[in-house]
Amino acid sequence: MNTTTSSTEDKMKGTFNNAAGKIKEVAGEVVNDQTLKTEGQAQQIKGAAQKIKGSVKAAVQHAGDLLETAGDELKKKGSLKRAKLFARPATK
Repeated sequence: MNTTTSSTEDKMKGTFNNAAGKIKEVAGEVVNDQTLKTEGQAQQIKGAAQKIKGSVKAAVQHAGDLLETAGDELKKKGSLKRAKLFARPATK
C-alpha cells in the first residue's frame, strides 16, 4: 500500500489544520482555557509545516520534470549529431 501523500494533499491537510487550530485558539480565548488556546496554536504550526511540505514536494517534482525534459533534449541532440555525421557524403 502506498502511504505517501501528494503535494496537494499535504497542502489541503495543512489548510485544514490551520483552520481547525485557529478555531481552537479562539475557543480557548473565549472560554479562558489556556490549554485549548495553546493546542490551537500548535495545530496551526502543524498546518503551516504541512503546507510547506506540500510546496517543497511540488518544487522537487517540478525540478525533476525539468531535468527529465533537459535529459530528453540532450538525447535528441546527440541523436541528431550522430545522424548528421553518418549522413555526410564520403570524402575522397
